[in-house]
Amino acid sequence: MGSRSSRPVVTPDNALRSMKRHQVAVLEAQFRRLTAQPDVKGSVRRDLFIRDVLEPRFPGFSPMVWSRAFQVVDTNGNGTVEWEEFVVVMFIFKHALRDDRMRFLFHMYDLDGNSQVSRKELKKIAQVLQAAPTATEEDLKDKQLSPIVELMSKTAISCYDRNNDGSLSFIEWRRYAEEDDLIQLADKTMRRVKSAEIDVKAAVALKAASAASSAVQWNATVLKPKSAKSQADQKKKTKLRMSLSRNR
Repeated sequence: MGSRSSRPVVTPDNALRSMKRHQVAVLEAQFRRLTAQPDVKGSVRRDLFIRDVLEPRFPGFSPMVWSRAFQVVDTNGNGTVEWEEFVVVMFIFKHALRDDRMRFLFHMYDLDGNSQVSRKELKKIAQVLQAAPTATEEDLKDKQLSPIVELMSKTAISCYDRNNDGSLSFIEWRRYAEEDDLIQLADKTMRRVKSAEIDVKAAVALKAASAASSAVQWNATVLKPKSAKSQADQKKKTKLRMSLSRNR
């Protein structure tokens, strides 16, 4: 999977200014626990950060999702999480507006860090999001993309790429994401975790149900975006819906 990190969704200074003093104190205590240091000058190992922070917030998803989320968090690419990076991601997960969480998910799709999501990137992350909880990158290498993933990516570009540049900006991707149940599930789990106590079986079942619902959604709903569309767009959507029905 892509290894480039995107620019931070918010800056550390803005995150700190947006939180209350006791909220910052809680983050400092959590950071010191993870680093086993008396101050915030240390850094959190990748495996610890994934285990304690990312895995609970993406339950039911494969380790590939946690790995990609870590790449987004690790903005300097050194393989650990420093205090400034920790502040930003925990602010997004616990205190930020939904728009900031969606930007975080957008960066997960933006594998090359160019602030655009291509059809290739859409297919790659859709495949990762739908993968079984135990799946690895090796498992996906020889696995042919499902017709659903192929058509989802084609439909997303056809219906939401308003400037016809072959990729999705954040605004365009956001419209697409509102209709994707797996993205909506990830947004909900990111903000709702209260502790590391996760009912894994229930999370896996919920994720599987969201994946199935997402496939149905693309056949019935996503091809009807909320904003008004031209007749040409409607014809494309009808054609893609028929193609999707044949391939299901």
